[in-house]
Amino acid sequence: MNIDYSLIKEKLDGLEIKKIPKTFLQVISRPLDEVVISKYLAYLLDERNTTKQIVKEILTATQKGTTNFAEMLEGATLEDIETEYYIDQHNRLDIIIKYDTFWIVIENKVMALESKEKQTSTYEKEIKKINDKNLPVKYIYLKPNYNKSKPSNTNFAEFCYDDLIKILNHINKNELADKESYGFMRDFIKHSEEFLMKQSITKCDESALDFYLSNKDKLDYLIANYRTQCLKVKEMLIESIKKEFPEPEFYIFPSTGYIQIYKATWGWTNSAHAGIHYEILTDKSDDINFGSLIGNKSVKIKYAIHNEGKTKSIYTNIKTGTLFARTYPFNNNQNIAESIKKIINELKNIKEQNTDKIDKEIEENKTMKKTN
Repeated sequence: MNIDYSLIKEKLDGLEIKKIPKTFLQVISRPLDEVVISKYLAYLLDERNTTKQIVKEILTATQKGTTNFAEMLEGATLEDIETEYYIDQHNRLDIIIKYDTFWIVIENKVMALESKEKQTSTYEKEIKKINDKNLPVKYIYLKPNYNKSKPSNTNFAEFCYDDLIKILNHINKNELADKESYGFMRDFIKHSEEFLMKQSITKCDESALDFYLSNKDKLDYLIANYRTQCLKVKEMLIESIKKEFPEPEFYIFPSTGYIQIYKATWGWTNSAHAGIHYEILTDKSDDINFGSLIGNKSVKIKYAIHNEGKTKSIYTNIKTGTLFARTYPFNNNQNIAESIKKIINELKNIKEQNTDKIDKEIEENKTMKKTN
């Protein structure tokens, strides 16, 4: 494939790289999980954690009809707040807040549109069946800015995350019932601003997206080539380790973020995280692993001795844990070769300093068992 690299570089140099902020939901890989977001929101709407003012401002912003729920809230007592509230075999309410004088039902449409079965209409019918006291019910249809859907039931008041976050941003820490909730609230605000308040679901700006779509084949080729070269570097590292720790005396268990080295007599069970072993690990916080080393000027690698699985309770005198960490450059061919060489030298030193000690501990344990 013929690629004009200078033209691509010129285009890339003109793009602004916007770092996506880390949030709790992003860290646990649930940035758009409707159930998890609903649980998070329910926590913030619970006045026992935060303040009744949040719900009051939401009710004011979504006022419909003659019933003034914001005024009713003043003298109301919170009885319960639940998520995934079961109403029938096929339907669950995202959030329901029960006060002694009225209820609030929130349908949280993070990614999905309303189903063909007209969920909101069904929800109102089912709520009427379980609302024994015939209390007034406030219905809210919460959605991100990019979700253009509308509720089939006009009794549901539309409410965007943009408006919700404006309310949360006005809440002071000193107003909260539990001051520790302030950290959760700020994290939820940051997450919503990044993932739920965009006018488009795409996270990159239009110029970046247009450039990618116009050059998709070429860019995909470059990415595939990068991954192939990274795989070769990883294999170079593994093969170098195998030379220092040859089979059948040792066995190597490589993965994306770690490479484990087992001695056959140390409890090897042909699986990861079992028995005594040496291990090198990339730092998760750097978003770099053994499959993406190339191009990085500073890769942090930790060296460790681990004792896991059944052997952990047998050989209790073997000291385990992280020994130390080193950083290595992988940004050009020379640095890659030198870094691999340095990693192997560190592993060699670890082997020379610890292998005999571990062997001795295992043999003494076996002898003790025979004696007993």
